[in-house]
This record gives sequence, C-alpha cells and structure tokens, in this order.
Amino acid sequence: MKIDNTIEMIETLPMTRALRTALVMSIPILMIGSFSLILKSLPIPAYQRFLEIFFGGALRDILDIAHRATFGIFSLYMVLAVSRNYSQDNSSDPLMFYGAPIASLISFVILCGFFSGRPSIAALGVNGMFTALLCAVCIPPAYLCFVKRFGGRRRIYTKGADYIFNLAIGSLLPLFLTVLFVSSLNYIIVQSFGVSGLYELLVKGGQHIFSGRERSLKSAVLFLVSSGVMWFFGIHGNNVLDSVIKTVFYPGIEVNHSMLAVGLVPSEILTKTFFDTFVYMGGCGGAISLLAAVLIFSKRPSSRNLAKLAFLPMLFNVNEIMLIGLPVVLNPIFLIPFILTPITSCLISYAAFYFELLPVTVNAVEWTTPVLYGGYASTGSMAGVLLQLVNMIVGVFIYRPFILFSDKEQELISNKQMNALVRLLQEQEVKRSPVMLTELYGTMGAVAKELAEDLDYALFSHELMLYYQPQFDDKRRCIGAEALLRWNHRRFGFIYPPLIIKLAEEKGFLSELEENIIIRAAKDLPLVQNALGSEISVSVNVSGLTIETDAFEQFLKKAALSGKINAGKINLEVTEQMALSSDPRTEERLRRICALGFHLEIDDFSMGHTSVKFLQSGIFGTVKLDGAIIKDILHNQRSREIIASIMGLSRSLGFKVIAEYVENEAIMEALEEIGCRAYQGYLFSPPLPLDRLPESVKK
Repeated sequence: MKIDNTIEMIETLPMTRALRTALVMSIPILMIGSFSLILKSLPIPAYQRFLEIFFGGALRDILDIAHRATFGIFSLYMVLAVSRNYSQDNSSDPLMFYGAPIASLISFVILCGFFSGRPSIAALGVNGMFTALLCAVCIPPAYLCFVKRFGGRRRIYTKGADYIFNLAIGSLLPLFLTVLFVSSLNYIIVQSFGVSGLYELLVKGGQHIFSGRERSLKSAVLFLVSSGVMWFFGIHGNNVLDSVIKTVFYPGIEVNHSMLAVGLVPSEILTKTFFDTFVYMGGCGGAISLLAAVLIFSKRPSSRNLAKLAFLPMLFNVNEIMLIGLPVVLNPIFLIPFILTPITSCLISYAAFYFELLPVTVNAVEWTTPVLYGGYASTGSMAGVLLQLVNMIVGVFIYRPFILFSDKEQELISNKQMNALVRLLQEQEVKRSPVMLTELYGTMGAVAKELAEDLDYALFSHELMLYYQPQFDDKRRCIGAEALLRWNHRRFGFIYPPLIIKLAEEKGFLSELEENIIIRAAKDLPLVQNALGSEISVSVNVSGLTIETDAFEQFLKKAALSGKINAGKINLEVTEQMALSSDPRTEERLRRICALGFHLEIDDFSMGHTSVKFLQSGIFGTVKLDGAIIKDILHNQRSREIIASIMGLSRSLGFKVIAEYVENEAIMEALEEIGCRAYQGYLFSPPLPLDRLPESVKK
C-alpha cells in the first residue's frame, strides 16, 4: 500500500505531469532522429559505399543533419516543452507562461557552461537531458516565486503599448532575478570543482567512479549499474561513460586480435562488442526484452502502440523512443528491471564465454547491428545467436512483473483522476454552479484537457459508439428506444456521458457531436427496428444550446428532405438541464422542426429550466420524467405528488409520459398506481450495443 501511495504521489506531482506530457510530445522528434540514425549507420558495406558515392556523400550529410537537428539538440526541446507544460497547468498568470520557458532555457545554457570558455555541444543532445530536466522542473517554480513576490501591482506597464509588450516588460524583473540566481549557483560550481558548469561536473563525476579500474567482471557490473542509474535520471549513461568504455573495455578486442595473430586462443571476454551485442540488446537496459514484455503482457493500448512504434529502431539498438515515451526515465517502477536485466545478461554471457560454450568476440561490430545477427557477426558462431535469444527471454521475464504492476498502478491512478473529475461535474450539476473543466489547474484540469483533445479525435475517427436502451409499456411491449452515447477511452475506459457533453460544449464542437449522433442513429434505425419492432422510433438527446441554432435547424432540414434521416421515426429529446429560451423565435423554430416530421421530447422533466408554456403549445409530445424523482418515489411522498401532478397535466394537455430509471418492480408498481404506463430502465434492459438489442425483447 505504501508503494502504491508513493507512486501515486509521484505521478500526480505537477512536475511529473509536465514531464510526462513533454516526453510524449517528444516522440515525433525521437522517431525522426532514430530513423535518420539508422539510415545513416546501417552496417551493410555495400550500403555504406553507396552513401559515400551518392552525389558525393550528400545523402549521408542530409541524414546526419536530420539526426543532429533532433537528437543533437534534444535537451533544448525538453527544456522548453516541460517548462511550458508546467506553466500552462499550474498558473493562470500570463507572466508565468511567457517567462518560465525563457528562464529555463537561459538557465540550461548557463549550467552547461557555454560561457566558460570550453562549452560542450554534446550537452545540447540526449547527453544533457538530466541538466535540461533539472532546469525545466526547478526553474519554473523559482521564477513563479519571483513573479508572486515582485509581480502584481509592481509590474511595469507602458500606456499605449500592446499586450505582448507589457507582458515582456512585466516579466523583466522576475526573469532577471532567476538568471542572477542560476548564474550565482553555476559560479559556485565552477569555482569549487574547476569545471565549466553543472553538466561537466556530472560527466566527470560519472567517469571518476572508474578511475584506475581494470577490466574485470566487477568493473562490468559497476559500469552497468552506473549507466542504468544515469538513464533513470535522464542522463545518457553510455555516452557519459564513453571514455570508460574506450579505456577499460574497448582494448579487449585489440588484445584478442593480438593473441590470434601469434597463434594463441583469444581469451578476453569483456569487450565493447560483448556489451553491445549480448548485454545492450535493443539498447540500454536490455530494452529489447522490455519491448517484448510490453507487447506480450501489457494490456494498456498506449504502451502497446508505443512498443510498435519503437520496434524497428530497437532492432538496431536505438531505444530512446521506448525509454522516453514509456517512460523509463524518472519512473521508479522500471528502475530495478532496467538495471537487473543487463546485469543478468552480462553474468549469463560471461559464464557462457568462460566455460567456452562459444568463442569470445574477435570482430568489432557496429552497435547498430540488428539484434540476433549481431550474435553471429561478433563470434562467427550460431551459438552467439542462441545466447542472445536466451538473454532476451530471461530479460522478458524479469520485466514481466514490473509491466503488470505498472499497468495496475496506471489503471488505479487513471480511475482516481477520472472519478475526481466526474464528482466535480456531478457536484456542479447539483449546485447549478457552472465550472469550466478545461480551465482548471492541477490534475483535474490536465485530465479534462487530455479528454477534450481525445474526444475531438474520437469524433473525427468514428471511435464513439451508440448504445440503445429499449422503452416498454405496462404490458412489457417494446414501444421505442433511446440512443445513448458511449466512449471507451484507451486510458480511462468508458467515460461518464454527461462529461462527454460538457467537454464538447467547452471546446465548441457540441453541435457537431450531436449532429453526428443523429446521423448514426438514423443509419442504425432499420437495424434497431429489426431487433425491437418495425414501428418503433428512436430518441436522440439534443441540448438546448444546439437546438436553438440556425445551423442545426438547417442540418435537420437538409437531412430530412434528402431522405438521409427518417424524421418520423427520430425523436429529439431536449435535455431540460440546459436552459431553453421561451421567446417567440424559439417557439417558431421548434414548430418548423416539428413540421419536418421530427417528434420533440423533454428529457429530465422537473429540473426546472423548461417552461410549461411549451407543454401548453403542444410542441413537445412526450415528457421523460427526471430520474431523481423516480428513484425517490418509494420513500418521498412529495416525489409521488410531483409525478401525479405531471400525469394530470399529461391527461389534460395531451402529451405522453415516460419514466426513466425504473430499476425494480416496486418502482414500476408505484408508477402504475399514479397512472404512468411507459418505462425505461434496468428492470427491462440496460443500454445495449446494436448487436445485442434482440436480448432485451427475449426476456
């Protein structure tokens, strides 16, 4: 339980959310860089010769530019993306959104030592990602403190200047103080350790661990642990420890060549090729095993889709897409297997070579050599391929429990986040206090924004579904059905339907969504009638906001006249929770819609928004009672009296009444006593997908 709470706490931190979003945003950059690197480095002699002679090496240069423009300055992208996400999700102050990314970028440049006289261009790429992430997650809060302390009324505004100019001037003091603070910190580092900045301090610190060490199994394990820990913190361990590889392990191949030249049997096991081929299969952390474990065991669509994207690059040992996209970086769940898997592969491989089950590596193999082929190329033996397979399988089972645990944790966290958002919406519905979900800050705001974007895509890609809940009379004969929107989100599962409507309303595509539902219901109508009865009609919910627009009226007119919609069998349920104007123009509009053949219904009647005037006019032919009073009918006499009053109105004014949320026989009997004869609810049938509708009439 403590582990679960700790992971949930980490996942819900503002910095973690900002980082996760930025890492996902970086996937296109990583893919471009990965494929550019693969195309540039394919270890095929004929292909490499082609790159050299094709237009004088122009293609190689183009691929190299693409790689440098992505991987080569990847840390710059991360600084800007993470700081931007943090600012957007955690503050409404425009100075924060404007100044925090700038402050983070300047701080990153300072801490990388670019003004010390010996800057390292490598710091801009994946090597400098830890420094980049440190700046991106620490500088925005510091900048925000300066904004709060020196902002407000003390901001400098220039009369007559535009908004952006005033924003720039207002950020001047907080930005200056942030840069001054970081410059002072870096100066202390430079003077104390004799380095150019924080980045060089981290690199030299990693290399110092191996100072004076010899090539041994103990050094190999230490190297793997150090590299894995660095990767966890966003530092490209292998690149930082490149000098260690060159001085400690790379000479092993040369020793083997020398022994072979004088007729001796090569005996050096620990070589750079040993690590590239048998330990770092798919990249650092034995990532090919992680890839396979995700594809085999993970139930999360997002993880599986990421693994599919990363599959080809990882065959060539380029694993940044998986490590950053999953992510492994700063993810405590994967720290143990990420270190344990390469150590296990190292020990298994070392034992195999030590007991002479296969010849030691004598051929230097490019690190981009595809998995499995590399085992043969490095040893000249199929036993090398078999050893790679063994290591991969062992790694898969090391990663397996952590994949399953990660899935479980992400599901729990997602459910809590979604439940919190739904509770907030339900409270807003009860209190009648409107709230803009996508403008909230913190976790709920981030979830609402994610859902809104996904909903827009789901509408475009036809991922939304319609379920149908049949309606019955007191003789248990099916008299109609209501089309109900359902959305099975890849991360959150089935989404609370009112939340879907709310998000569509906030993002401005509610009318488009409701038109889409009507078209889908009209298309399904013959199949629904085939399942429930040839004479039944289908009801579709429409908000008061939508039905009052000219565009929606024109949509209905065009669809009805063209025969795209059988207007006589499509009922439009106007949800009473959304206010409907009672002015003459609205009444005339509703009459024109009725003239097209549509039957109008009031949904959730008794909530208090819709005027009784519409019932007097006869525009609405059906009233659906609000579920709240139906559920309360057995225990609240006032609810019975309200329903009885509505039934009295229905008899005098000539409209039909349908009771929703009829969950049991007792509720149905109470409604019958009052005079209600049409029902909808779980007593008869839950909402069902189209292919299961016949089940509802076979009971």
